[in-house]
Amino acid sequence: RPVFGAFAALRNLHTDELERDWVYDTGAGGCFIGYEYLTTEEKSRTYQVAPQKYATAAGITCTTTAVMCNIPFLGKRQCHVLDDSPPAISVRSDVMEHGIKFSYSRENGPSVSLSDGTIVYLHDLTSTPVLNGYCKSEKPKSKRTETLAMTSTADIKCLPCGQAPWPWTQADIKPTNALPVAAISTGNDGNPWSESPSAPKPKPITTERLSARQRRQLCPERQRDGTTPNLVLPEDVAIGNGHGASARRVSAKSDDGNVRVMSSYVDMISRPFFVEVFSGTGRMASGVREHGLDAFEFDLNKQGGHRNLLHNKVLHELRALIAHPLCRGVWFGYPCGTFSSARRHDGGPKPLRGTNSKDIWGLPHIKGKERARVDSANKLLLRMHELMKHCENSAVPFYLEKPKSSKLWMHPII
Repeated sequence: RPVFGAFAALRNLHTDELERDWVYDTGAGGCFIGYEYLTTEEKSRTYQVAPQKYATAAGITCTTTAVMCNIPFLGKRQCHVLDDSPPAISVRSDVMEHGIKFSYSRENGPSVSLSDGTIVYLHDLTSTPVLNGYCKSEKPKSKRTETLAMTSTADIKCLPCGQAPWPWTQADIKPTNALPVAAISTGNDGNPWSESPSAPKPKPITTERLSARQRRQLCPERQRDGTTPNLVLPEDVAIGNGHGASARRVSAKSDDGNVRVMSSYVDMISRPFFVEVFSGTGRMASGVREHGLDAFEFDLNKQGGHRNLLHNKVLHELRALIAHPLCRGVWFGYPCGTFSSARRHDGGPKPLRGTNSKDIWGLPHIKGKERARVDSANKLLLRMHELMKHCENSAVPFYLEKPKSSKLWMHPII
């Protein structure tokens, strides 16, 4: 089943609110939370209510304090504040007062259906349903074009982290816009391929009018005149995490299995082709070639032609390929890096990004090498977004490959 993140319900949530685990309690008469689980902001706005008794593991307890908590996916809930208790949501209250449907199946485990049709699949690690901001969710079917998240994080792992590759199946590849096929002919190698259809007319882009201040808040990488700065970041020069180091190693010598490094892919077009951006080992491009199409790879390594998307020459080359009438699709395998949800406060790599509209661009306290990594990733994201828009205007199908747990799906421009 396709699974998407209902991140519209997660906007404006603090990181602590997203990571807080709520027990979905079928026996609770109301929602409650222990004082130590409240955020600093929630502690400052508690208020007094009528006395309410709860039967807890420590016995009967009474409270006259409550607070409005913003719960992922569900929204605002009044919760009684107890001295010592994990956060808990009353199933009865959600069903009777908020129209939530709670179910438990052998196939999917515990889940709740929201009023807009979104299904949220609860965690069930300790035989107790738990809700947090990282739960999987499935949106109702929509007529608008969606960017597909990966179908299963158990089977689909990102190659840059050294994990298992994605088992590519035809059913998982769904174009966003189908291109018409004019006729069938035969290429130079005898394999049939479709002739180019008439060049698509660019579609007008209609966007909501925003003030300059609103645009800067939505996209802090942009300057006051609306352009994206072409910055030379510290890591491009000194850190050498791949961008600057690989660019300096570019030569004009031929590479086996790929094109001449300084040559343009545009000059090599002879039949329909596919483009893989952030290609890594080029598994997707290899699979496309097995189906009779050419494939052009873009990455910092030799397999990807030492092509750095932060360089304007590479960006212009990609735009020319996308606008070409023989382009059949573009695959973006954006690297995990700073957006990985595996970064947690558990002794391993610490998170570099939050989950609200501001901290998703990078947490304010990070400095040095970590700040340079986030800034570089932000530039790559803006470049990728620009290319996606170019695909849409050129009626070229495009795909974004990311684990569905990645924070990238929470980003406002995605």
